[in-house]
Parts: sequence; structure tokens; C-alpha cells
Amino acid sequence: MKMLASAFALGCLVLSGPVLAQTETDAQSPMGHMMAVMDSAMTDMKSMETSGNYDADFLMMMILHHQSAIEMAQLQLANGTDPEARAFAEKVIAAQTAEIAEIREMLKKMGVEAPAN
Repeated sequence: MKMLASAFALGCLVLSGPVLAQTETDAQSPMGHMMAVMDSAMTDMKSMETSGNYDADFLMMMILHHQSAIEMAQLQLANGTDPEARAFAEKVIAAQTAEIAEIREMLKKMGVEAPAN
């Protein structure tokens, strides 16, 4: 599980590095807040204990991933001004919220307790 989390984290860093290097990432800035959300999600995924059930571990990590997407979209709504970007953020929140509910149902059927909201 830790290997999967590390691969995911590396992929995020590789893809986001060039963009982030060109933006303000001060902790108090909107971009800094977004970076903190991403860092927190990566930390949470890396610290997850492997259950031995690959399917359940995947779904648990996806909950964390989706929750971070929702938080980033909420930051967009709080700070962004572009109508298309704001509309996309609203779609992200709706879609990710629905998918988290679906994941929770799958985990329930597996007999696995999902993390608290």
C-alpha cells in the first residue's frame, strides 16, 4: 500500500511541479492553501495502514483523494473569479461527493468500515 501511495504522490509532484514553481505558494495565499490540502492528502494516504485487502485499500485511498479534490474545488469557489472555473469546481464537488458515497457503499458491502467524514 505504501508503494501505491508513493507512486501516486510522485505522479502528483511530477505533474504539478512546473506549475507550482511559477506560482505563489505562501501558506496564507489561496495557492498555499491548495498546496496544504494536497500535502495533507498525501500525508494521510502515506500513513494509511495496509489492510491486506487491495480492493478496500484502493477505495479508502480514493476517499482521501476525492475529499482533497472537494477541498480544492471549495478553495476555487472561495477565491476564483472565472465563471467557467467556478462552474467546473461546482461539478467537481457534486461528482466527488457522489463518488465518495458510492465508495462508502462498496466498502460497506465488503464489511470494511470507511473513515469518518
